[in-house]
Amino acid sequence: MANTAVIYTRLSAQREGDTQTLDTQAEVCARLAAHKELEVLETFAEGSGVSAFKKGQDRPELDRLQAYVRANPGTTVLAWEISRLTRRLVDLSSWVEQMDTYGLRIVTPQLDTADPSGRLMLTIMAAMAEQESLEKSVRVTEGKVRQRSGNRYMGGTPPTGYRYVDDDSGALEIDPESAQVMQQAVKLFLDDRLSMRATALALNADGHLGRTGRPWTSGTIKNVFTTPAIAGLMEKADGTYG
Repeated sequence: MANTAVIYTRLSAQREGDTQTLDTQAEVCARLAAHKELEVLETFAEGSGVSAFKKGQDRPELDRLQAYVRANPGTTVLAWEISRLTRRLVDLSSWVEQMDTYGLRIVTPQLDTADPSGRLMLTIMAAMAEQESLEKSVRVTEGKVRQRSGNRYMGGTPPTGYRYVDDDSGALEIDPESAQVMQQAVKLFLDDRLSMRATALALNADGHLGRTGRPWTSGTIKNVFTTPAIAGLMEKADGTYG
C-alpha cells in the first residue's frame, strides 16, 4: 500500500457559477498523486449537498472510505483540502487515531502526514479541538449552576401552566390561562378517572390546545403530568427539586 492511494472528494452544494466540482477536486488530487508518485486505486466521490459540518448527516462515501482504511492498513487518502474530510475540528481526533491504529496517511496540497510537520499540524488541530470541547463543557456546566443559583428556569419553553416573568430575570410565574387548563386536565384524570387519552380528547373537544398549538395527545398529557413543575417544583443549584 506504500505507493498506492485513494481519493476522497465532496461538494457541499453546487451553486450557479461555481467552478469547483467533484471532477476538479479529483483532478487536483490526481496531480498530487503523480507528484507524490502514488498510484490511485479508487475514488470515493460524495454527492453534492453533503455537509462535513452537520453532525449526524449521512455521508455514505465517507463511511465506505473509513471501512476501506480499516480493511487496508497503510492506506493513503488524497483530498483537495482537510475540510473535505471534516469541517468539525473535534472529528479530527478520529483521523489521528486512525493514523496510529491503521497507519493512515492523509495528503492534501497543504499537508502530508507522512512528514513530521504535517502530522504535527493535524495533531495540534485535534488537540486544540479537544481542549475547546472541554472548555465548552465547563462553561456550560458553570452557566447552569449560575442559572440555578439565580432561580432562573433551566429550560427553553416554560412548562405548561407557567410563563416567564416580564423582565430579564429568567424566573417563571403562573400563567392563569394555561394553569386553568392544567387544573381541568388534572380534574378529568383524577376526579373523573378518565384515561390520559380520554383526558386529551376532552381538552381538545373544549377547544384547548397544547403548548405548541397542537391538539393534546396521551403523550403530551403524560409529559405534563410527570414533570416536577406541575407540583411547583423547580431544579435548584444543587440539582435537587424544591
